[in-house]
Amino acid sequence: ELLLHRPLMPAPTEIKQFGAMCELLGTPNEKIWPGFGALPLAKTIQLPLQPYNELPHRLARVPPTPETLDLLNGLLAYDPRKRLTTRDAVTHAYFTSWPLPQDPNAMPSFAAHSFEKHTAAHVAAAERYTGRA
Repeated sequence: ELLLHRPLMPAPTEIKQFGAMCELLGTPNEKIWPGFGALPLAKTIQLPLQPYNELPHRLARVPPTPETLDLLNGLLAYDPRKRLTTRDAVTHAYFTSWPLPQDPNAMPSFAAHSFEKHTAAHVAAAERYTGRA
């Protein structure tokens, strides 16, 4: 979402979310998730047949670095035994490769005009509603 500025796999329900995951990451199978077929719902739900991981194509306009793809694939792995742990994620090469993180004090700051405008409008509406305006 940080790369695309929109949700990566939007879906309104859990089953549709799993379908969106299959469309992006490929349909889980015994090769990528040993034991998947033995899970209770594996035989009862109809999953989209997507044999390929489409993550590189979905992020093509960014374009992702190899470290970016490796981190995302590690975080999104179906098999919990292959998924990155928190420690593995925060020490991943993505965070030490180009472009390197900057000191927050060296980063530019921007006026929060839209936030202030929204907050002022919200306060004014609340005052009108409560009769204080």
